[in-house]
Amino acid sequence: MDLIRSPLFVPGNRPDMLQKAAVQPADVLIPDLEDSVPPGEKVKAREIVARLAPSLSGEGRKGKVRLNSLGTGLTRGEL
Repeated sequence: MDLIRSPLFVPGNRPDMLQKAAVQPADVLIPDLEDSVPPGEKVKAREIVARLAPSLSGEGRKGKVRLNSLGTGLTRGEL
C-alpha cells in the first residue's frame, strides 16, 4: 500500500496552474474536472488535462484525475 501524504488538487481548466503544480513535491497531483471548473469550461478542461496528463506524473508521483459525478452526464466523456 502506498502512503499518500500530500495530494495536490489543481483546476483542470488552468494549464498554467497544472504546469506549476507538476514541479511541486506532492505525492499525487490531481487535476480537477469537477468543482473547481465552471460549467462552461468543463469540455475545455477535459481537453487540457488529456493533453498535459503525460507530463503531470513522474518521478514516482502518481497521477489521478477527479471526474464529475455520474449524475452530471459528463463522466463517460471524461473517461
